[in-house]
Amino acid sequence: SDVWDKMGIAYQMLSDLKDAGRCYKQSLRLNPANELAINNLATVFELQGQYGKAEGLYRRALSLDPTSAKIAMNLGTILMIQSKYSQGSELYKRALALDPHVFEQPVGPVYESGIPIEQRGAMNFYKARHCAQAGMVDRAVKYLQKAISEGFTTPGKIARDSSFAALHGNPAYEHLIAQRGD
Repeated sequence: SDVWDKMGIAYQMLSDLKDAGRCYKQSLRLNPANELAINNLATVFELQGQYGKAEGLYRRALSLDPTSAKIAMNLGTILMIQSKYSQGSELYKRALALDPHVFEQPVGPVYESGIPIEQRGAMNFYKARHCAQAGMVDRAVKYLQKAISEGFTTPGKIARDSSFAALHGNPAYEHLIAQRGD
């Protein structure tokens, strides 16, 4: 099972999604409860734009391993891609609680290129919100800068959002807010 999963990862790194999917499915034939292979197969469907299938698989993987920050983040991301921001935000919050560094991990090949800019902006905005609430000020500001550049929000809206109160007084945050154009 693990060998097939590793082969799938290798194919996916080579952007061969067809063979990656084939290997992950073979891994699951040998071990249907392999949450990592399920998660990896979900990424193939995600990259192919089959978001409903990906969401279902991420949910299945998370039910098998409810303590996986990476799977929770992946499910949150697929929900964000589908503009299900509230649900996605809750999973981002859960992922960050499980692993404070989950958003900093590499996400894999050709990941964000196919995601519309509005959804990328939302993903960064909600990452910023949860990082701010967890006291991760520098990361929160970094994600807010991305959310602004992607057009999801503005400095004025951020300044009025109480969930960023923990950032008040931070020089980088204050500089970001001072760039108001709204």
